[in-house]
Amino acid sequence: LERHWHENSLGYRDREWASDDWAGKATVAIVGDSLTAGWGIENPADRFGDVLAARLGSDYAVFNLGMPGATTPQELDALRVSPDPAPDTVILQYFLNDIEYAVLSLGLPIQHPTTPPLAQASYLANFLYTRFRSGFDQGYWETEYGYYDNFAIWDVHEQEINAFIDYIESIDSRLIIAIFPNMQDPVRSIAYVDRVAQVFEARGQQDILKLYDEVAAWSPTDVIVSPRDGHPSVAFHRRVGDLLYEQFFAPES
Repeated sequence: LERHWHENSLGYRDREWASDDWAGKATVAIVGDSLTAGWGIENPADRFGDVLAARLGSDYAVFNLGMPGATTPQELDALRVSPDPAPDTVILQYFLNDIEYAVLSLGLPIQHPTTPPLAQASYLANFLYTRFRSGFDQGYWETEYGYYDNFAIWDVHEQEINAFIDYIESIDSRLIIAIFPNMQDPVRSIAYVDRVAQVFEARGQQDILKLYDEVAAWSPTDVIVSPRDGHPSVAFHRRVGDLLYEQFFAPES
């Protein structure tokens, strides 16, 4: 983190922005969690948002508002106080744990498998535990899917998504949604990605990139950072940046 993770004065892994930097340019704000911020990515230029910015060129200013652990309401708050709170385009990066704020809002605990005390107290024990643990990822994802299958939790989260859409409509911005599945088991998460997408579609939002087919087409070892880090790899970040440009920004031939 000390070597590769550097934040601006707003707390984002992005450059410093002044209003003159985007004067006369089309503005794009990317909101999301650790995937947008580029967890596991050493060079920020390799993140999907930076790949998109490079393809868009100097006529665009692209703000990266990614914050590790952020959920849908927090991403809305970030957008409201972004360098340009009414950008021309907003890209919402959605991951299938963004429902957790809804869980907490109902007074329910986040029930993920916990790291044993010894592995929290010892670097060596932590090193060994994270390399030989079994069942953690499966237990994590079954818990997350259970949140989406809980009617009360899903109802709250659906309201959160609609509040985000309400704000986009109030500032008259274009909305693009990129939904990332479980990177290590994309097929299992298809129903949940589709459920989230349907909320946006019901509000007339059609610019949706559902990435489960794309992830499924990749080798499991190539699509993620490492066997111990399920975040998207550099190569997959680049692919997503290219897909966003080609599907939503490229001039029609």
